[in-house]
Amino acid sequence: MDKPVDQRHGVRDVWPLLLVLLLGLVLRGAYLGELVHTPDFAVPLADAAFHDYWARALATGNWAPPEGNADPRIPATPYLRPPGYPYFLALVYLLAGPGNYVAVRIVQMSLGLVSAVLAYRLGRKLLGRGAGLLAALFLCTHWAFLYYEGELQEPCLLVLLGLLMVLAFQAWAARPAPWRAVLAGLLLGVFALVRANILLFALPAAVWMVWVLRGQGDRRRAISSSVSLLVGVALPIAPVTVRNYAVARDFVLISSNGAINLYIGNNERSDGYTARIPELYELTGENTWSWFNYGKIVGGLEAQAGRPLKYSEVSAHFRGKALTYLREKPLRCLGLAAKRGLLFWGPAEVANNKEVHFERRFSRWLRWLPGFPLAAATAALGLLILWRERRGRLPPTTVQWPPVVLIVLLVLVWFASFVPFLVAERFRVVIAPFLAVLGGYGVSRLGRWAVAREWRRLAAWSVAGVGLLTIAEVNWARYDPQPSAWHMARGDGFAQRGEWDHAVAEYSRAIELKPTYLAAREVLASVLYHQGRLDEALQQYQALLEWTPDDPKAHNNVGGLLLDLDRPGEAEQAFSRSLRLDPSAAGVHINRGTALMRSGRLDEAIEAYRAALAADPRLALAYYNLGLALTAQGAAAEAVAAYRAALELEPLYTEARVNLGVLLAGQGEVDAAIAEYRAVLARDPTCFEALYNLAAALGGKGQVDEAAALLRQALHVRPDNDHARRALQALEQRAGGPATGGSHAP
Repeated sequence: MDKPVDQRHGVRDVWPLLLVLLLGLVLRGAYLGELVHTPDFAVPLADAAFHDYWARALATGNWAPPEGNADPRIPATPYLRPPGYPYFLALVYLLAGPGNYVAVRIVQMSLGLVSAVLAYRLGRKLLGRGAGLLAALFLCTHWAFLYYEGELQEPCLLVLLGLLMVLAFQAWAARPAPWRAVLAGLLLGVFALVRANILLFALPAAVWMVWVLRGQGDRRRAISSSVSLLVGVALPIAPVTVRNYAVARDFVLISSNGAINLYIGNNERSDGYTARIPELYELTGENTWSWFNYGKIVGGLEAQAGRPLKYSEVSAHFRGKALTYLREKPLRCLGLAAKRGLLFWGPAEVANNKEVHFERRFSRWLRWLPGFPLAAATAALGLLILWRERRGRLPPTTVQWPPVVLIVLLVLVWFASFVPFLVAERFRVVIAPFLAVLGGYGVSRLGRWAVAREWRRLAAWSVAGVGLLTIAEVNWARYDPQPSAWHMARGDGFAQRGEWDHAVAEYSRAIELKPTYLAAREVLASVLYHQGRLDEALQQYQALLEWTPDDPKAHNNVGGLLLDLDRPGEAEQAFSRSLRLDPSAAGVHINRGTALMRSGRLDEAIEAYRAALAADPRLALAYYNLGLALTAQGAAAEAVAAYRAALELEPLYTEARVNLGVLLAGQGEVDAAIAEYRAVLARDPTCFEALYNLAAALGGKGQVDEAAALLRQALHVRPDNDHARRALQALEQRAGGPATGGSHAP
């Protein structure tokens, strides 16, 4: 017969836990030593890059977005994503310095060890010392815990908050009191600031409180505890809601990202795990997106609506599209939900931002550590044993049943909250500690039966455990990890670090594994271009067009490369193909005009620039290039008007102002030309063209000394310029005489 679980603390409890924590510490230290050498360790990508930017801005006050990213306008909009993790990360940066990526990992790994202690405490209180110790062992060795403690992602914080929350509920169940209910609610509310879908658990938790007190006949205390819980939940959330309304006059409870995620999970292109938006290109002109350019999505919807939109209205748009699809295609949506369910509980390590399957497989340490199927199978075993015990079919042990019921409820609600959206490895990490507690109980019962030599019972339940593990290891959803995506992410990391050769190797490997990987071809072409390997870049874009012949952006990129390769005729044809697909692309009209100019077809070039201005009248570059073409055609007066139009749009447009000065000088308006040159030099005293042309204009007016001084200054900027040197020599030898003042800087 089983003995009651010993709940006393002693030395024999401490040493096993310390040994488990030591193992966890050693594994984390070893993994951190490996992690610092990965391509994206100090250059976060995707969601991690957004968190890093947000936290740095909070810590420093500098909200300038990273190069190449749009401004997400966080201070002026409702929170797009829950703010909890970025604020946590900002606190680390405040203490350790912005961008101290080693410190972040050390803090997060330390929290992982704290979570192991909490799991031990929870398991020990509910199901016995063995369950607690085995739960702590799992938290110290589960590969996903180590991995996400090394990422700028929220799972490590959610694991800690989840364990604290359940421990608070357990303390309330042991001694019900309103303040304990408020504490549990506070932790649930703080959890929601990191991951908002936990709010779905608030009402079931309140009902659970009523159920716990049902046998005591104290209806008033049951109601007061439930109300206290909900008050506690509201306390940390209310300031965020108020903040969202204050900055944008928009009612957004915590964040506005839920609706677009619902649409991502329920549209004609949904597969259950990939973040794709069908109308993305129509809204933004881009094929991929990140949280940085969510504003472009908003802008695209505003253009369709013909008015500014609040973020809540954008959310309503995507929510409406998702619900419409659910109504129109219920069977497909049910199929997607079933697939997500199989993926959530299956062995596949589903990618999100990075292909985590290969992150684990190619890690020196993570590959050997246990995964989610072990937690799921042992938890199922523990629940079966508990169920049999509850029905009197097994000898009883000391079990705190209400918190165990709460854990099962939490796991089910958490799972259900992802079924309509997306599933990924990092989303299920949060419930793994609770599965570990249940699994620890199941395994510890096997151990006690072995010690008691109850061989038949041990054998039967061991077979059940092996069967459950076998089922858990079957990839029912047939998820296939993509090694090409893993190489693509590594290439992005190397590219961010400026290690171009390594980036090219990774992108090339991704394309080798998946020739249709168009995003990899596009970014490889971009890297090759920046390396000056223009012919190779052109080959990649041409290969891209074989797969996407109707992509106007790709045709434009081909045209740009052909221009750089001094093949303007072919470039003009590429730009024309792009414009046939998208006639409104003002930038492509400008590019076509440049190709026509280089081919000597000035009339057509002028028409192209005017077409660009018809598409977008506020393009200073189009006016500038129009001025160049008109000058080459000999239409000086029209060219002057074009340069002046460019300067109205961009008063600091140096090249346009210098060229305007040259034209004015050529028309005899020397004083006006001098004013333009001086305006340039007031902002940039090192502008060679302005120095040279101002010297020519002043020399023509007989101001030889100042002209000579300007030429000396110009030669200081460009010591090897023969034109300036000869002009200076001529001034120094000159005795006087008129000059035209119309020379253009070579």
